[in-house]
Order: sequence, then structure tokens, then C-alpha cells
Amino acid sequence: MKPGSTGYWIFTGLIAVLLGFVGFGIGTYNNPVTIMIRKAQVLAAKPDVESKKNAIEALNEAHEYIDVAMEKLKVEESRQMFALALGEMLMKSDMYLEAVKYLEIAYSILPGDYSINYDLAFCTMRMYQFAADPQKKEELYQKTIHHGSIAYGLRPDNPNINYLMGILKFDKGDLKAAMKNFTVILDKYPDDVDTLLAAARIYYEWGDYDKAQKIYIKLESILPEGHSKLKLIEKNMQNLSGSMADE
Repeated sequence: MKPGSTGYWIFTGLIAVLLGFVGFGIGTYNNPVTIMIRKAQVLAAKPDVESKKNAIEALNEAHEYIDVAMEKLKVEESRQMFALALGEMLMKSDMYLEAVKYLEIAYSILPGDYSINYDLAFCTMRMYQFAADPQKKEELYQKTIHHGSIAYGLRPDNPNINYLMGILKFDKGDLKAAMKNFTVILDKYPDDVDTLLAAARIYYEWGDYDKAQKIYIKLESILPEGHSKLKLIEKNMQNLSGSMADE
């Protein structure tokens, strides 16, 4: 592998991570692996398909070196930490398929960990939302339910897992169960915008237009001018007004 290539920098970064996990401090911001991941994140964050493709190809090029690094980490705790850290970095760059590979390694070592199960549920849910093939979609749904249920069982009051499970249940048409998850969040964070929007949608589906309208009015009052969600709220209010007029 040529010095200066993307693969070379990924390999260098992984060696640095390996050293860091076996006891040699390498810092947290400007070490080679952090630089490598930031480069991959920049590519993955760009809107054009070519940049995302290049980010994935760069990581694919380095997979053999990542696997070697994993094998060198004989202590399971270090393997789990390495796999979780890499999986979360990939997840934050919306590279869900790549993230799942490493998160599953972490899960095989520590299956009862909240963070690992939540991250796996989040990644598989995003893949489920984008999947077109019905069989693949159902497979991803089952994986999401599996890991989501473990995470929820560990932290039933956590807003992140409640939102994830609520969205999943809403998508399957179980509005009552979804509202239960969203209520847990709103009891703690009554001004959470995404959860309020989800609750308003459920009230709309139930035909409880007054409650839906109250939520939209509240959102209009708490969101600053120019907020990206205001256009959606305005559109939903228009649809709501039409439904109320037809009653």
C-alpha cells in the first residue's frame, strides 16, 4: 500500500488505535485514526453519491487491516471497545451497513450492553426504513426489534430508545404502543420537537384533531423563526384544517 493513499492512512490510524487500546496513549483529537475517521466522515456527509461511494470504498480497502487489528486484541474488553468505537464512528457518518459489522462483534462479546444494542437497533432501523425488498425489510425489522427490546429492557425510561421503539411501532401501525413510548419522553421533555410532531401525527390518525392542533400551535410558539420544521408544521396545519372542515 502506497504511503499517502487513503488506505495507507486508514492502516496507520488502525495501528494507532491498536496501540491506544493496549496501553499507549495517543490523544483524542489529532491522532491518526481520528484524522482518518474525520476524512471518511467528510466524504460520507457530502450529498453527492460519488463521495459516499468513495468513503465506503476507502473503508472496504482497509477491512483486512481492521480485521488484523481485531485479532491482535486478545483481551475481549479491548476488542469490544475497539469494535464499538469504530461502529459508532461509522454510524455517525450514516454508514450503517459498515457500522453493523463492528457493532455485531461488540455484541458477540457483550450482548447485554445498552449502548451496543441501541446502536445496532438504530442502524438496522435506518436500513429497514430504506430497504425496498420486502424480505430484507422484514429481516431488518426483526433485528431492530430484537436489539431495541434488549436496550429498552435495560433502560425503559431512556428517551432515545423510547423514540426509536415508538417510531418502529408507529410504522407498523401500532399507534397505541407508539404513543406510550412517546409519552415517556414528553413526561421528561415536554418541548421535544420530534416527539411532539410524532404525537400530533398519532392524534391526527386517531381523529383527535383538537389535540393535534394544540400540539402544532405549541410548536409554532416554541420554535424560532426560520426553523426547518416550521414548513412541515404549516403543511400539517393546512391538512388538519381541511380534515376539521370536513367533519
